[in-house]
Formats: sequence, C-alpha cells, structure tokens
Amino acid sequence: MRRKALLVATLGALLLPQAAGAALFDDEEARARIEQLRREQATRIDKLEARLDAKLEGAVGGSLQLSNQVEALRQELSQIRGQLEVLNFEVEQSKKRQKDFYVDLDNRLRKLEEAAARPAPVAAPAAAAVPPPPDPAAEAKAYEAALNLFKAAKYNEAIAAYEAFIRNYPLGTYAPGALYWKGQSHYQLRDCQKALQAFRQLALIWPTDAKAPEALLGAALCEQETGDAKGARVTLGTIVARYPNSPAAATARERLKPRKK
Repeated sequence: MRRKALLVATLGALLLPQAAGAALFDDEEARARIEQLRREQATRIDKLEARLDAKLEGAVGGSLQLSNQVEALRQELSQIRGQLEVLNFEVEQSKKRQKDFYVDLDNRLRKLEEAAARPAPVAAPAAAAVPPPPDPAAEAKAYEAALNLFKAAKYNEAIAAYEAFIRNYPLGTYAPGALYWKGQSHYQLRDCQKALQAFRQLALIWPTDAKAPEALLGAALCEQETGDAKGARVTLGTIVARYPNSPAAATARERLKPRKK
C-alpha cells in the first residue's frame, strides 16, 4: 500500500511541470484560436454586409424594373384601346353606311311621290344661303386619320389632328371620342395638365357619352400622378356614383379600396 502511494507521489512530481507547461500552451492556443475566430467573424460580417448591400441594390433595381414593366403595360393598353377603337369605328361606320343608304333611298322615293302628287310651286324669292351641314363621310375620315396617328404612337401629330377635328366638327358624332383620344395623347407624352383638361372637358360637355366615365378615370389617374390624391379619390367617387354599371366604375371601386400595408 505504502509502495503504491509512493509511486503515485513520484509520478505526480514528474508530471507537474509538464501540466504547467501544457496549461501555458493551452492558454496561448486559446488566444490564437479566439483571434482566428474574431477574424473569421469579421470576414463573415463583411460578407453579410456585402450581401445585404447587393440585396438592397437588387430591390431598388427590381422596383425600377417593375415601374418600367408597369409603364410598358400602360402603353400597350393604350395601343390595344386604340386598336379596339379602330375596330369599333369600322363596325359603326359599316352600320351607319347601311342605315344611311336605306334612309336616303326612302327619302328619295318619298320626294318623288310628293312631287308627282302636288302642282308645280309658284316661284318664291331667293332665300339667304344656308351653309351645308357637315359631311358625315368627311367627319368620319378625319376622325379615323387622327385615330391612326394615335395607334402609330405619333402623339404630337394625333393631338394636332384631334384639335383640327374639334374645330371643324365641334358638335359632331365623333367629337367626344376626339376629346378622349386627345387627352390620351397628352397623357402618353406625360403632359398630365393638358390631358386633365381634355378629360374634364369631355365629361362636362358630354356627360352621357359612353366615353365620359373613361375620361373621368383618366382624369383621376392624372390627378394621382400630379400628387392630388384627394382630388383623385373625389373623381373616382364621382365615377362610381354617376356610372355605377360601367367598367370604369369597377376600376374606380378597386382603386378606392384601402391599400394593405
């Protein structure tokens, strides 16, 4: 037993300096390890910051890309509306030509019958010259020419053509449409003030025309883009109140809904 205790004591004396050296070595190694970890964490932080900056730049780029996509869709929508307007115009023109043909034929037959039934009239003094009414065919041709300019994205030329049309046919069949597409042409050129004037003029002069709610919708969009959010909401509310069953009213209701944050 005593021999065993002696052996243990001797071994302890021999290992004590080595343990102290090992402790000293472990401390230096620990400090080196900590320094290495610090450097690794600093490197990791730098990398994370770089990734964050990249993500932020990507988010900004995405917003710009989204804005460009929205702008492209708006322009495409305007072009599609122009194409639909041309198609609607051609259909209406076909119907009108057919109707005018039968009305003209009926009038001619009636005049021939009346002329045959009554005696020759006594010559009357010459009346003052009355200007002839506008030629419907010329009006339609002028409107179609302006619409084709809009369809071709020649917005300045389209504005000039629509202004000439409105001067020549202020109360014509296509006068509301001319004002509407004049406003759309100004909007495509980002001249919201002039677009707003055209849209409001249409809604004021022809409130029962099919394009009146669309004109007010265009006015609301212009008001929103010029920073008049309150005015835009009032205009959207007017569309819903006056034209509740129109497609423009459906769009107005969607825009009046509170935005989710």
